[in-house]
Amino acid sequence: TQELFQAVMGINPAYFEKAAAVGEVQNKRPVESVNWYAAIAFCNKLSLLDGKKAVYSVKVGGREVDWANLAWEDIPGEHTGNGDWNQAVKQNVNGYRLPFEMEWMWAAMGGNEGGPTVSSDGYAKAFAGSDGNNSLGDYAWYGQNTASKTHEAGKKLPNELGFYDMAGNVAEWCQEEEGKTDFARHSTQDEPARMYRGGGWSASSMVCAVGYRGEEAHEHPSKSFRYVGIRVVCDQ
Repeated sequence: TQELFQAVMGINPAYFEKAAAVGEVQNKRPVESVNWYAAIAFCNKLSLLDGKKAVYSVKVGGREVDWANLAWEDIPGEHTGNGDWNQAVKQNVNGYRLPFEMEWMWAAMGGNEGGPTVSSDGYAKAFAGSDGNNSLGDYAWYGQNTASKTHEAGKKLPNELGFYDMAGNVAEWCQEEEGKTDFARHSTQDEPARMYRGGGWSASSMVCAVGYRGEEAHEHPSKSFRYVGIRVVCDQ
């Protein structure tokens, strides 16, 4: 949420940082407009605040980033140098991190080990929480019901595992690097992309499907979007 991001990072970068819908709490809306670098910085700083270890190692000029004292302006943006941050290494420690894409998928499918939804049908779900007969609008904020903005987290129904907003509101950065990608649509960069998954406030029903992984589901990690935010996981 914007509230948690502000508490950890000292700033609320959200585009939708005011004018919540009637009956909703503004700072309970999801944070968005954060790039992949900001997402891993948030994970590391949250880990340290919670007495855990920083999962991501980033060395700038050969020296590890001082995560506890990292300022918002120290995080690379779209038009700043980012080569060192592209080399971020995930360490096997117990802090907060971004989900791997398959972890995100598993959570969206709503299945437990050996459960009935862990099958090829799970990938084909129309949205997180779908049983084939219920309505997307009851589970997700998407293009047809958002009034073109984000909404307070947890206002829609959760899926089978109790996860809210996996089908909409904002998409969420994942861990994966997707090899070298030509970003000719936006720039001349040819660098590793990072994945994000899930529908968003402006998405069509097709994009809200559990298995959807379209052309727009990866981007340069320096870029931020009004429809992409953060969902974290923690290894016990």
